[in-house]
Amino acid sequence: MQPDQLSRQLQDDGYAFVPRWHSALSTREVASFIGRIIEIDALLPGSGIPTVQTLMPRNERDAPRTQYSGVFGLQEFPLHTDLAHWAKPPRYFMLRCISGSAEVATRLLPAFVLMDAIGENVLRRALVKPRRSRGSGTASLLTLIFSIDHTPGFRWDSLFLTPMNAAAREVLDIMTSRTEPWQGHKEFVLCNPGDTLLIDNWRLLHGRSPADLAKTRIIERVYLSEMYL
Repeated sequence: MQPDQLSRQLQDDGYAFVPRWHSALSTREVASFIGRIIEIDALLPGSGIPTVQTLMPRNERDAPRTQYSGVFGLQEFPLHTDLAHWAKPPRYFMLRCISGSAEVATRLLPAFVLMDAIGENVLRRALVKPRRSRGSGTASLLTLIFSIDHTPGFRWDSLFLTPMNAAAREVLDIMTSRTEPWQGHKEFVLCNPGDTLLIDNWRLLHGRSPADLAKTRIIERVYLSEMYL
């Protein structure tokens, strides 16, 4: 896929999937080429979180409770946006296949589908706070719909955000009780080295299908604050 095609698909759809993309290059090299990397290890010194993160299916007992694997294990990961508890969540992130599996899919859902289904008024009234406070020990209230530098965004995470009013509890009930796939959701399988999925984290929610048959799956993730495309 050419850079202009990649840029157009990101702008139009909020994601872009490129199979076997520069498979000889490292994840950091590819990310540096397309955007500005968020250096997590420098931003959060002492956290032990690397800038390029390795994602592997794990049982609950093998992962900390501060991670999705520590709560859901090899089960399905619910739809969410990454680092939703940050005041300014990363705008983009890249998932890149190191060792793939045809048994596991990454699921995407545009935020506007939730606005249509739940109601924008409810989402705008909803107030949440991070499950765990940072720094001073106090956590500020966050809105699900936000705007930064005149760019609208959406956040959601049923695990790391705590509802603080009736509207937020209504959203939580809807998101956690739903068993049918949302209309308009898409699935991508990263099964070949270099398969790459770019996601606009302000516009799309993502999740993962069950991974009990794919314990050797290895995906690398890196966050980007902007795209050069």
